[in-house]
Amino acid sequence: MISCRGSCSEFQFSRDLYSILCQLAEQSLEKETPAEESVRRAVAYIRRHYAEPLSVQDIAESVSLSPYYFTRLFKRIMMTSPHLYLLNHRLAEAKEMLVYTRDKIDTIAEATGFQSSSYFVRAFHREMNMTPKAFRQYFSAAGTHNRYKFEQEGGSDRQVSDKSALHESKK
Repeated sequence: MISCRGSCSEFQFSRDLYSILCQLAEQSLEKETPAEESVRRAVAYIRRHYAEPLSVQDIAESVSLSPYYFTRLFKRIMMTSPHLYLLNHRLAEAKEMLVYTRDKIDTIAEATGFQSSSYFVRAFHREMNMTPKAFRQYFSAAGTHNRYKFEQEGGSDRQVSDKSALHESKK
């Protein structure tokens, strides 16, 4: 604390002020704001229920916020909309299933919450620049080597956007 009574050097004052600011910064890092807590709960809700039909309304209700306020809050904290976050989570889960299962594309689409397999294929292609079938072929064509590469690149968290990868798998 600043404990100068009467006179105090500029250095002492600066040091004490810096100490106080550091303590405040530590406290703010430790505490989660109510907004952050709401978004964290919403993310957990999305991760638990992504395979179900979900709307922004449903997610907002799960954290007791209006859809409008929730959308603004989510976007401010997560830097993406709730809808896009849900879509990306579904795609990440689908990539895992494509690499590690032999389930049909229709089954994967349904299991990851897409309303139709055609919408799943379009969304997947838009995000990955290849179809789910091509993605699966690439990561299973060379077997263990490409699966290892998939895992080393962050699995479904990393986007495979290099179209040359598709051409390499056809060689």
